[in-house]
Amino acid sequence: MTAELESEVLELCNLSQGVYNKGMKAGFERGIDEGVKRGISQGISQGISQGISQGISQGIKGTVAILRRSGYMDAYIVEQIMEEYQLTLKEAEQYVTASGSA
Repeated sequence: MTAELESEVLELCNLSQGVYNKGMKAGFERGIDEGVKRGISQGISQGISQGISQGISQGIKGTVAILRRSGYMDAYIVEQIMEEYQLTLKEAEQYVTASGSA
């Protein structure tokens, strides 16, 4: 191989390595950006979901407290919160039990 050909091959190898490095850097940066975006999106979704669940739970507890203060019996309260909040019997009983008896 001549010195000129060897020099050209070396230059092409260096160019290839530069293109490879540039592509890897761009891919890495894009991957990081996508990961951050997905993480933020998942965090927001989870936060909203938890907030809704906590709000519903507080609403049910408030309903139980109001019905209790109004003199309603536990069985009636269970029936009402099952209907209003689409709870199972077990879930409704847990809310009523957790708030204490009248």
